[in-house]
Amino acid sequence: MVDDPWARPPGTAAEHRPGNWGGDPVPGPAVEASTGPLVSPARRLRPARIAVVGAAILSLVEGLTSAWALWETRSVAGDEPGGGDTPLDGLTVSQDAIDRFNAVSGVDGVVAIIGVLALIVAAVFVIRWENVVLRNQRGLGVPRPRYAPVAAGFSWFVPIWSLFGPKRALNDAWRAAAPASEGRAGGDAWLVRAVPTLFTAWWATWLVGQIVGNGATRLTDDTLSGQTLLYGGSVVACVSTIVAGVLFVAVMERITARHDARIAEREAPAT
Repeated sequence: MVDDPWARPPGTAAEHRPGNWGGDPVPGPAVEASTGPLVSPARRLRPARIAVVGAAILSLVEGLTSAWALWETRSVAGDEPGGGDTPLDGLTVSQDAIDRFNAVSGVDGVVAIIGVLALIVAAVFVIRWENVVLRNQRGLGVPRPRYAPVAAGFSWFVPIWSLFGPKRALNDAWRAAAPASEGRAGGDAWLVRAVPTLFTAWWATWLVGQIVGNGATRLTDDTLSGQTLLYGGSVVACVSTIVAGVLFVAVMERITARHDARIAEREAPAT
């Protein structure tokens, strides 16, 4: 099992099983809640939400162009004597069919590049928002957060780590902002607080989109069958990315509302 050095839970090594990433921790002693600063993430939520929705819209456009390219590829394969095994530089169909195939392939490639740029822009705004909710953890009583904001930001881009790091960091942001009625965040008990099923649904659809999209790109060759796999995988990846984008907006809104509720609790006059 790969250890995640950025995500070791607070406490001594003896309090956790070897190789454990923070699941099922042994609750430690309670500590006094921190009185550190709390900042509302609401101001950074709006631009992050707009950026994510924009990236989802571009994924929709890419999915449509990929579906168009898939249609043209299958049409050409149906007219070729060699079928799907025909290499792209050996097509014998009409020049008109070849021109249509090349045109839609070019359009899909341009849209895919724009889509990647949109995801990068969305990532910048999402990380800015995430930075606030992770910095709030100390103010919410977490003495040693498992993820520093910088580490959580890098976790979106580092291979292997990106398969679990971002989800775990946002799990912690949710858990740390639990209402006062659920107890303080001292010790390790906060690590076993439940997170909404919404979080798992978002992360599952995001991973499907990334894995299918990257896998289709790496498994293709310069034949009509390879292009069919490429465009088919792109359609599946785009649909998953769109769903993940919609779910992620809901995730950000729920975490933001939870943090704002804790801020309101702290600022409420004592009775």
